[in-house]
Amino acid sequence: MRILLVRFRAIGDCVMTAYAATALRTAYPDAVIDWAVESEPACILDTEHLLNEAHVLPRQQWKARAWHAKTWREQARAIRRLRRRHYDVAFDFQGHSKTALCVRLSGAPVRRSIPATDAFARTLNQNVALKSVHKVDRALELVRDQFQVATPTAPILPRRIANPLPGADRPWATLQVGGSQVDKRYSPDEWLALARLLQDEGFAVAILGGPNDPHLSSEAGLDLVGRLSLREALDAVRDSAVHVCADTATGHFAAALGVSVISLFLTARHDPAVFGPFGDPRFTLDGRQDRTAAAPDRVAAAVVELVGSRR
Repeated sequence: MRILLVRFRAIGDCVMTAYAATALRTAYPDAVIDWAVESEPACILDTEHLLNEAHVLPRQQWKARAWHAKTWREQARAIRRLRRRHYDVAFDFQGHSKTALCVRLSGAPVRRSIPATDAFARTLNQNVALKSVHKVDRALELVRDQFQVATPTAPILPRRIANPLPGADRPWATLQVGGSQVDKRYSPDEWLALARLLQDEGFAVAILGGPNDPHLSSEAGLDLVGRLSLREALDAVRDSAVHVCADTATGHFAAALGVSVISLFLTARHDPAVFGPFGDPRFTLDGRQDRTAAAPDRVAAAVVELVGSRR
């Protein structure tokens, strides 16, 4: 059996889709399971135990030079690579025209998709009516349209590559200060207030974020913003006693590893019932209607309820 999974982005969505990939690998250990993915989230896909191959598609580069002949040649080569794998089944976990087209061009005779987001995508592959709400459950339900699989306890994720948190006499609380969209994020003042509260509760605090995320004052704790690769930042999450973040990828990664996670939902566009971290132990604090419900003191109290005070 040869199976293609298509989920181009984003990082958190790929973590959630990895549950379905893990379910397939567990049920069919000898199957060829490949994944078509964009460049940024590719590093969180395990190609040692989960996948046979990750087809990394540099779509951002292609978009930047959409009308160049070199782009067309690279796209044609990517399609040929997919077709040479002779897939039996292909799944579209994203439901966009770009992913629907990839699934269609793969040549798989059986092609299934979550309900597509646009009319063109709906014409390319068979859309499966899904009853589940959470993205992990929906991905598993899509796979179950063709295969009998069980829900895994956790997805198969890449092995550790670093130990970015130094030894400390207190457990680490990591705070991810970034987020893919501005309205998802806490303000720097809110993060600083939370860091102080967690220190008062006996935690060592490390601040995570990408190169464009805000740095906090030295009072907040160990500043790792912009200093770690994505994989190194995820290893810092791996070593946390608790991880606090907005609705973003590190929360899904923490939950997948069984790390206690507090995920803050601050925008009406995202429902924690759909996008919240999957599994236990975790909390989601819903500040969509009333931001005070996810205020720093509420978050610190949730941390204590989840993992206890270390004072």
